Amino acid sequence: DGTGAVGEFEVAVAAALQRWRSGAIELPDYYLLLGPDDWEPTRRHWFLGALSEAAPTRVLPVTGADEVPGVLRRLPAGRWWPALDRLLDGIERRAPDQLVRLEQDEDAPALLRPGR
Repeated sequence: DGTGAVGEFEVAVAAALQRWRSGAIELPDYYLLLGPDDWEPTRRHWFLGALSEAAPTRVLPVTGADEVPGVLRRLPAGRWWPALDRLLDGIERRAPDQLVRLEQDEDAPALLRPGR
């Protein structure tokens, strides 16, 4: 969301990798995402971008809590998560804070696209 201090992201990635290598954390079998349309871009990008790209059938958006029991009854099979070091490799280059605003015209909304 652009509010972190310079280097904070890299420190967080290094800390997560250290915890993963020590066995203190691991990815769950599935993520059920309740109402991701209302999330801030960074969180949405992590779950619906990076994680979903790594193992698409293990990240399941749901629009309401009433959907959860049905989704749980029909969890799809699919490839397992890659090693966390592979999953996080280059993540700083795919983060939404790399987006830039483009102004179209005064009456049109701003567009977001990857900044290069």
